[in-house]
Amino acid sequence: MRPRPASRAQAGLTLIEVVVVILILAVLAAVVTTQYTDAVNTGRLNANKDLLISYIRLAQERAMKQAATWGAASNGAQFWVFSGANPAVSAAWINLPGSASTPVSLTANGFSTTSFTLLFDQYGRPYNASLAAPLTANLTVTITSVPDPARTLTLTVIPETGFLQ
Repeated sequence: MRPRPASRAQAGLTLIEVVVVILILAVLAAVVTTQYTDAVNTGRLNANKDLLISYIRLAQERAMKQAATWGAASNGAQFWVFSGANPAVSAAWINLPGSASTPVSLTANGFSTTSFTLLFDQYGRPYNASLAAPLTANLTVTITSVPDPARTLTLTVIPETGFLQ
């Protein structure tokens, strides 16, 4: 026996079915786009945190290598590494790897930080703003995304070792 061919009225999709499929695809596309954008923004903020960590480590390495005081500072929108104990002396600022100017504009890279000054002695120990005494508690720096201020990360400097996490 042969199956009966479908009548002309039963062949194909109705307009309502097509509209429902298009709506489902539109909702899925919106969800995927939002998730992708969030992942990209989180990745950028993590990359900027890693960049900041590498710059602070540069100051710590120079202090140990040269047996001198080196530091890193941020006013929230800019960041710089300097030799000596005074972050205000622009002659002591160094050009950072991968940056065209000193100080480095953080906001141009899409993030900002809380203001901080961090010094390192010849042993790589961290000091907060003066060499009077080493850090006794964790120094926490908040890193905030400029396009999305609700998105933040924290960078923590551990006393005695200067470990950054």
